[in-house]
Amino acid sequence: MARVVEMKTLRIALLIVLCAWVGGVAESHAASLRVEKDGSEDYTIIQDALDAAAVGDSILIGAGRFETFRAATLIVDGVSDFAGIMWVTTDSLTIVGAGRDLTYVGPAALINDALGEGTAALTIDAGARTLISGITFHNTRWDVNIYETAVMEDCRTVRADGAGFYSVTFGFVENPIVRRCEILGNGGIITGQGVRGLLVEDCLF
Repeated sequence: MARVVEMKTLRIALLIVLCAWVGGVAESHAASLRVEKDGSEDYTIIQDALDAAAVGDSILIGAGRFETFRAATLIVDGVSDFAGIMWVTTDSLTIVGAGRDLTYVGPAALINDALGEGTAALTIDAGARTLISGITFHNTRWDVNIYETAVMEDCRTVRADGAGFYSVTFGFVENPIVRRCEILGNGGIITGQGVRGLLVEDCLF
């Protein structure tokens, strides 16, 4: 009986070691991709970094204004076309700006249409759980669109006069969090179809 107990103990110990090793391998594969306007790091355009990112990576965005639009089609419905500056389609990314007073995603003045479609500063698409912080989103038709579980912290949105009706739109998502953000202008937050468990805390409107 003692030998059976010893074997079970050994198997459990080996399983713990294996799990730790697998976790370490997964963690070691995660990369940090850096975006700087001056070309001193990996990328100068945020979408290029997003396109290159793998599951679990971090994207670190420096100070400055990022306003390069790319054509995109929403995964969540498969039909809605838009021109986006940040279109997140990879799961489990952490995206960190230099601070909402330093990193700006959007043009210097309102642009409602680009590349023949309506514009968006940030779109988090289906299947792309995301943690994002330290960025201002503004001067697009739809500043922030979230269709997957996400945490947005210490960010700012500013709805420009003449832009879409809302600054932040949620659709088909459960348990998103907006924390310590500034939601400015005449917009606000709207929840669409299939939204459950939205938490908004310590935000300024």
